[in-house]
Amino acid sequence: MKLKKKVNAIPKKETGINFWHIIALVLIVFITFHYALQCDFVNWDDDEYIVNNELIKQNDLQSIIQIFTSNYLLNYQPITLLFYKITYLLFNLNASAFHLLNIILHIINSILIYRLIRLLFNNNLLAFLSTLLWAIHPMQVESVVWLSEMKNLLFVLFGLLSIISFHKYILSKSNKDLSISLIFYLLSVLSKGTGVTIPLVFVLIIFLKQDNWRHYIKPLFLFFTLSLFFGIITFYSQSGAVNISIVKKDFFLNFFIASNGLLFYIAKLLLPFNLSTFYPYPTNYSASNLEFYYFLSPIIVIISIFLIYQYFRKIPLIVFGSLFYVLNILPVLQIIPVGNAVAADRYFYFPSIGLFIIFAWLILKLIEKKATFGYFLITLFTLFFAFKSYTRTIIWKNSITLFTEIINNKPVYPGAEINYINRGKAFEDGNNNIEALNDYNRAIQVRNNYAEAYFNIGNIYKKESQFDNALKYYDFAIKHKANYYEAFNNKGIIYLSINKPNEAFANFKQSININPEYIDPYNNIANIYIDHFKQMDTALIFINKSLEINPNNAKSYQIRARIYNNLNQLSLALNDCNKAFNLDPNDNLSLIISTDIKFKNKNFKGALTDCNKAISLNPADLLPLFSRAIILLNMGDTSSACYDLSNLANKGFSIPQKYSGICK
Repeated sequence: MKLKKKVNAIPKKETGINFWHIIALVLIVFITFHYALQCDFVNWDDDEYIVNNELIKQNDLQSIIQIFTSNYLLNYQPITLLFYKITYLLFNLNASAFHLLNIILHIINSILIYRLIRLLFNNNLLAFLSTLLWAIHPMQVESVVWLSEMKNLLFVLFGLLSIISFHKYILSKSNKDLSISLIFYLLSVLSKGTGVTIPLVFVLIIFLKQDNWRHYIKPLFLFFTLSLFFGIITFYSQSGAVNISIVKKDFFLNFFIASNGLLFYIAKLLLPFNLSTFYPYPTNYSASNLEFYYFLSPIIVIISIFLIYQYFRKIPLIVFGSLFYVLNILPVLQIIPVGNAVAADRYFYFPSIGLFIIFAWLILKLIEKKATFGYFLITLFTLFFAFKSYTRTIIWKNSITLFTEIINNKPVYPGAEINYINRGKAFEDGNNNIEALNDYNRAIQVRNNYAEAYFNIGNIYKKESQFDNALKYYDFAIKHKANYYEAFNNKGIIYLSINKPNEAFANFKQSININPEYIDPYNNIANIYIDHFKQMDTALIFINKSLEINPNNAKSYQIRARIYNNLNQLSLALNDCNKAFNLDPNDNLSLIISTDIKFKNKNFKGALTDCNKAISLNPADLLPLFSRAIILLNMGDTSSACYDLSNLANKGFSIPQKYSGICK
């Protein structure tokens, strides 16, 4: 069918791009979200996608190949990982740099949306108003400020470029434009699987332009075939038990949840109050416990469809905007439940473009009748949306502010224990162990068999050298999760700390038996064979196994360097030190080991260089300062050596007797 163009939706006024509109968009969007530059990484996926992601930290071709040939965290998003890698290699773990990139991507998306709407409806004012309100709406904060959602920004960026190129193809019928559209489409779905809905927008544009869809059967078949292919990849990538919701839900209930979701985002567009970073499923999820409005939702949806068909079907803009929203929001309405959230602000980012086109059109129609009131509404919505977005951006300042907001919104619900765990980890990272313990204990109150809470309490006691308490809580964790291999490994570390290598060895072996791919116990067993059993050849077997599992672990190379050093294979030891330092240039241990190796080789100048680097990386570590004093003595610089030894003595370092009298 073709959309009949009997009613002129918006009068065509301006034909060229208004660059003042572009400048205004850039400035207003940047001002709205500029506080994000002060935000840190949060321990809600940012730690896994960026901070602890070894794939993005390696500057080699092999890591790029691995990005494109494997899933990461049950997702296939190689382009997003590539952007993370480039940003990391340029700026290291500078959170402000990552946030600036997200803001820039959002600004680019705003400009592309402005261009697309102008192309489709040939009206700059409509394009500007709809884009502005879309760009600064408070529900966009999650996509812009949450660094783990860079994938959302990227899939939309490339998706919009693909749509604009396809629009150009409709006008030109040029294979070049079609090819460009295809390339951008592939980049979109390789950024995030949600990009599979992009070809549906092509169909909407064909109908909007009242073109004969039969002319586009071949290109559309290609795009939809690719969508099916990438849709299958996305489904199987996310079919792991961790990613798919553990809550049993039937289609009957999901239908009401989906209907409510369709209305939820529309309501939040107009009234963005009580926004949250997490919207859980209703407590005790069943038909008897659902609120009345869930059952009312399908009726409202059906009535809305009828009204649009009855009164607005002859207005192409209304039909286009409505279908744009529905078709793109459909995959995330939890008809097939993924995760344990019933809705999410980030799902609003792309589908809401259609809603804002309609919203802006309605305001412009109002201006035609009541100009003063219409412009008042524009000003009101702009200021209100910008202010709300700014205040919501502050929530993302760090993990503590983020999870405090979630907890304050809803302290208890099925799955709420993870919020206390994540905030507790943030407190722990800030050395606030008291608050961390409080949150871990709250997590246990929410779910008393939650093994991770006991494990984390054990970790705090381990750090505080309360080894008996630590062992007790690790045993609690294992009681609730028998295959908790990390708990066995940490028990082994404690036994090693209290000089019980045999008990440590048994726990490390148990950890390996549960998860043979977990490298930490291999490293720890290697250390036992180095320091306690003095069996370097056996230590080498375990550390080589660790490196076979993960050839990019700096600590494993450090341990192997120690082994080679003890075996007097100094060139191999030095080579492993260099590998370790390249993998983790912020850890001074590899430099300490290389200092010792070069000292053995009487390369005092090289030893001094490495020692100085080790001191600069960790000034609180007194061992490299002592090593420097010994190196300086061997280089004949007694004055400088004595200066270091004096500093060590003032800091309480126990200087061996044979050196203590040198400086008198």
